[in-house]
Amino acid sequence: MMDSPNGRDEWNLLQWIFLQNRSLFAEYATRLGSCHYDESDASALEYGIRQSDYESDVWFDYMFVGDNVLELSFALDVGTDVLFVRCKANPTLLVQLQTLAHFLGFEGLQMKAEI
Repeated sequence: MMDSPNGRDEWNLLQWIFLQNRSLFAEYATRLGSCHYDESDASALEYGIRQSDYESDVWFDYMFVGDNVLELSFALDVGTDVLFVRCKANPTLLVQLQTLAHFLGFEGLQMKAEI
């Protein structure tokens, strides 16, 4: 299957983040993507992530909407504090999300959810 020119048709693995940073990642990602994020999204992520398993290739896919559409997918490395993240996004947003995931992969990183 060919990649689409906007990158929206293929899952792109961002890398992993620490599980404790999942809410920060989702909040920042939705802000960068001009999407809506609220408590119902946070609750859905909490539930869905618990059902995922990276080793078994069981991912939790979630779509955020707003001015744009952002699709994120998560898989927990069961038994660790690692959460793998992938997304469907345009190339510009993809680079921003890869950078965000890179920083949220550092243990003990504390960030305020303000942009």
